Amino acid sequence: MRCLRGACGVLTLAASLAAILASGLSAQALWSGGPVVQLAMPTGTMADYFGNGTGFGLTLSRPTGPVMLRIDAVWTRFGERTVTRQLNGAGPPIGITSSGNFLTALAGPEGELRLGGWRGGLAAQGGLGYVQSTGSTILPGDPAQVQRSNTYSTFTWAVSAGASLAHRVGSGRLSLAYSVVQIGKSDFLREYNLPIGVISGIYLNPTPYPPLYTTASLALTFPL
Repeated sequence: MRCLRGACGVLTLAASLAAILASGLSAQALWSGGPVVQLAMPTGTMADYFGNGTGFGLTLSRPTGPVMLRIDAVWTRFGERTVTRQLNGAGPPIGITSSGNFLTALAGPEGELRLGGWRGGLAAQGGLGYVQSTGSTILPGDPAQVQRSNTYSTFTWAVSAGASLAHRVGSGRLSLAYSVVQIGKSDFLREYNLPIGVISGIYLNPTPYPPLYTTASLALTFPL
């Protein structure tokens, strides 16, 4: 699979960051880790332009007294959605098609409550986000309409909060989690500031806004 522009480098950076954090902490501590798969649902303004997403990544956790330290690096692909809007809010109707790739590297505490083989958790995390969005539209022009598209990349901050429920499976643990993820202002194509009669996609000016989405994820972790 070809690397998305910039995304592979960020994923490598996220993995390196997790490795540095792990090695910098007590070598005697028991780390657990494994793969994560997730479904993502845009909310608010983001839901007006993007379809639902699917993602995958890695998770690490470590006991630190009464709470766990949790580190997650997840890549999510949000599918295409086409909407009809008025150009600049008042002009002729146009169609805008958007999709996006999100990469988050997050770390933070997770409190837990154990009951037999079950474990419930509440987590809060913060870290970095990378957003690569693609937007295309057919612009009215003279003498003919033209289709234009462009891709925008944004490095920014990211935070999340969520709850999880886990149960032991052999020597590992299977967990289901629900989270809300907030990303800093990122560039997306909207109906505002779209020029008329341009000759290049570079003139499709993005409008930044902070994307917000929820995730339902499944992780399988084992002692490392």
